Amino acid sequence: MRRQIITVLTIVIALALVGGAAFFYLGPEIRATMAATRGLDEQQAGRQNRAIEAFDETIRLKPNDASAFYYRGSAYAREHEHDRAIADYDRAIAIEPDYADAIYARAVSWELKSEHDRAIADYDRAIGLRPRPPAEWFLGRSIAYLLKGEARQAIEDDDRAREIDARCAFCFLIRAFADESAGEHDRAGEDRKRAMAIYPCTCEAYHLIEANEDKRGQDRSIALFDLAIRVKPDESDAYYARGLAYARKGDHDRAIQDFNQALALEPNDADVLLARSHAYSSRGDDQRAKADEDAAKKLKRSNPTPTSGS
Repeated sequence: MRRQIITVLTIVIALALVGGAAFFYLGPEIRATMAATRGLDEQQAGRQNRAIEAFDETIRLKPNDASAFYYRGSAYAREHEHDRAIADYDRAIAIEPDYADAIYARAVSWELKSEHDRAIADYDRAIGLRPRPPAEWFLGRSIAYLLKGEARQAIEDDDRAREIDARCAFCFLIRAFADESAGEHDRAGEDRKRAMAIYPCTCEAYHLIEANEDKRGQDRSIALFDLAIRVKPDESDAYYARGLAYARKGDHDRAIQDFNQALALEPNDADVLLARSHAYSSRGDDQRAKADEDAAKKLKRSNPTPTSGS
């Protein structure tokens, strides 16, 4: 028996020496799967460029893998490269025409490019492919209609989203925007109150947009704030929230402009002063940053936040 084992081991070693790495060769299917897993891990960690490199490898090894194009498109979208994202979603859908998630993702990218008709067409298609579409898909189409100026259709889709998720505070906020656009000001106020009841915030309900912002970036939020400001140009919170969105994108000059406008409407808002202080600091203007920080601290000392027991 020992002689047989030695013989087998000798053959194995000989094959390994002769074949080299080829003896331990992993087929393209396995390597593609390993690359895709690595890409998903990198994407989850927020390292989109590394994720894209991993999905590049998956696609090289499996050029007809629709999911690899979809996930690479998602990574591009999170880097605000929506043209590349759409190109990858196109490839995924060409391989799998009923790939509902890819069609929905493409709709979002079209929306972020302000291509609202194309976005709505893709939302229609994605929703039609799912027996029970998630609330987010109706909400996405509602936002596209809203940004296109079609408030009634926006409200209808928003209502459908709330039928699926009754505690969707963001849905009430979007419908409040739609109500304002449709001239339904009283109902808009009620919808904002409902949003605030579900999701209490330190400021106005506009901050629900920030809370619901996904990793795709701030573009959709800014578009919604643009709409809010057009509808109610005298509301400081919309300028404040849009300024925060610009700051997250690294556009500190525009952020400061919005904070200035918010402070012109509400001069004693400590939160806005602190936000502007951070924007000045990011721009290297330490003197103005310190002045805003000191002013905000003074306001907070003179107007302390009430405790729950007071």
